[in-house]
Amino acid sequence: MVPAAFREFLPFVSTSALKVIHKERVLAIALKSAAQTLNDSRYLEAIDLIRKQVEASALNLPVRVAVDPKDGIELAAHLQTATPENRKVIGETILQLYFLMVEYPVPFFLDLRPQNFRWEPQSNTLIWTPSRLWFERSDGFRERVRNLYQGFFRWDSEKTRAGLELYAWEALVSDGYFSRVNALLNQHFGDANSKEVEFSISHFKSTFTLLFEETIRNRSRLHPELTFIGTALAGLYVTLEKIGTPLNVAKSFHSVARL
Repeated sequence: MVPAAFREFLPFVSTSALKVIHKERVLAIALKSAAQTLNDSRYLEAIDLIRKQVEASALNLPVRVAVDPKDGIELAAHLQTATPENRKVIGETILQLYFLMVEYPVPFFLDLRPQNFRWEPQSNTLIWTPSRLWFERSDGFRERVRNLYQGFFRWDSEKTRAGLELYAWEALVSDGYFSRVNALLNQHFGDANSKEVEFSISHFKSTFTLLFEETIRNRSRLHPELTFIGTALAGLYVTLEKIGTPLNVAKSFHSVARL
């Protein structure tokens, strides 16, 4: 049973994913996150925490975190007439927001689709209205995800190896499994560490399907919380595909990453 709050993301999920998750644990986290959508005080607390982190960060564009903005126009409408340069800076700023949540101990907002962003042309400000769908990561999980990105963008094999443990959670692995998973993740990341890249949902789905199939062959399981990073990535890819211009992912990562 998929909670209603997550059903809109099902079209982006490979059927193979259901064979590599700890179903009961994932469902428990999903139900907790869905229940939080009805809790106004918890949502406002989460908004306040992410707003403080955004305001403390040097982003490409001014970003205003707002609960119910009335000003500006919907991002999708703005993109219809935006210049390539403006599209690029918006896309890289949204990447910075994603990496901020990866890097810092803040609430992780799961819906990064275009409807949660607006554009204020007078002040060139990106308005972010985080949806009520969010979750709190365990410290160990947050650090491993951080290691995965740090390992890739900083060519750090030790951190990469620590992050790869997310793909064999409470499971024995065969010889060479982590090397194969690492190769598939590099295929997913593509040339993001060396040049600008364009985003597409088809690439997102195809590369993760290959990763899930390798996990199935190994009879392994993913860390339960990794499912929800996948949810956020799906929405991020939807937005960046709509932006439709090459983006400097590595620069966006390094601009907000901690040492």
